[in-house]
Amino acid sequence: MHYTMMRDLNGKEKVRVLLAQALFGNPDNLLLDEPTNDLDLETVLWLENYLANCQNTVIVVSHDRHFLDNVCTDVVDIDFGKNTRILRKLFFLVRIEPVGFAPGSQCQQESRRKAQGITGIHPAV
Repeated sequence: MHYTMMRDLNGKEKVRVLLAQALFGNPDNLLLDEPTNDLDLETVLWLENYLANCQNTVIVVSHDRHFLDNVCTDVVDIDFGKNTRILRKLFFLVRIEPVGFAPGSQCQQESRRKAQGITGIHPAV
């Protein structure tokens, strides 16, 4: 793959090349949008290890909660204009409300009551 032109790579290979280019450029700040999409397990595990040891600022937008739990020191859940900061390793304890819950519904209220009982969840500022 080292000597292949970008136009000759398939979509997944292009993602890997662009990700490598971004990471090895050693930026002070890095924004990754859904970085685990189109990556195989081996590459995801490598990326987790790389980011977990990265000293620079990295902001990750992802729905992959396992990945986030492994690489993030802080998580902010942004949902319907409300920001909730979740401390590391507690992310799996929070029941994320499906979009189908109507605001103020009994299911949404029950989910919020359970989330409030978990320590380490704070409104983001």
